[in-house]
Amino acid sequence: MLVKNEIGTSVQGVVPVIFDVDGNLLDTERNQYIFYHDALVSIFKQQPDVLAKIEHHIPCNEQGQLWYIRNLMGKPKEHKAIISKYFAPVSDDDMRFISSYVDYRIMEETSPNSICPGVEEMLQELSENPAVEVYLVSGGSRVCIQVELERSGLIKYVKPENVYTAETYVGNKKEKVKDIMLAHNVTPDLMLMSGDGIRDMQATQDVCGGMKVYAIGNLGLSGQSKDANVVRAQREMLFANGADEVVTVNEFKNAVLKKVDVLVGKMRQKQLESQNAMFLFRMLECGKENGR
Repeated sequence: MLVKNEIGTSVQGVVPVIFDVDGNLLDTERNQYIFYHDALVSIFKQQPDVLAKIEHHIPCNEQGQLWYIRNLMGKPKEHKAIISKYFAPVSDDDMRFISSYVDYRIMEETSPNSICPGVEEMLQELSENPAVEVYLVSGGSRVCIQVELERSGLIKYVKPENVYTAETYVGNKKEKVKDIMLAHNVTPDLMLMSGDGIRDMQATQDVCGGMKVYAIGNLGLSGQSKDANVVRAQREMLFANGADEVVTVNEFKNAVLKKVDVLVGKMRQKQLESQNAMFLFRMLECGKENGR
């Protein structure tokens, strides 16, 4: 899980926290390369030479993850070109089949066991905190994300209106993050976002400069892999797109709670300033009365 920090502060007393879903809260992307492999095999089943290339580049083992990370993860708009380059040309219908097939397999595989370690406890604590507003922003389909959340049981930790998928926001994640910031009237110092891919890193670029980005080391594809090359490739890709350091789920939760403490402090300071201003106003009014 990656954490994009330093996004915004709610003057209304809420710290918005945005999560990506697949590979971040749920360990679904660990097997996604296998589903991609199976979809490609189905498309090219009548072409033995292409099947040989698929087995070479995306074998059903840890090295298959390495190819998936380096070539497909976080680059949905480039998938068609990448597949055509390595294997054979594919049509738009083929790409729609791949997307639907992978979504279907992910939904079928999702269960409470799919929740990444420590995530449910973290979400429960954050969702029960009145100063935290939890959002889920995913590039996945509405149906797929809904089924994943229901089957895993995570649906109970987020308001339905705070779940955004590819069909429920216009443009990209970056624009949705900005929309959430504007909705809460935030400034760039208390809002947090977590994700596991390039698009999550890009979602807050240009929204707020100087953000610090963390990688949660025990979640998603990189954390579950036993292959050091896979882990290294994942780390390199994420760090190249803005990750600064590795933290745990508990450390991320504590980062959110620290933001809440800062927010409470700011609210108390504003309240004190307001009380002082009211006191001075009353003193001036008293002075006017006494001068009459």
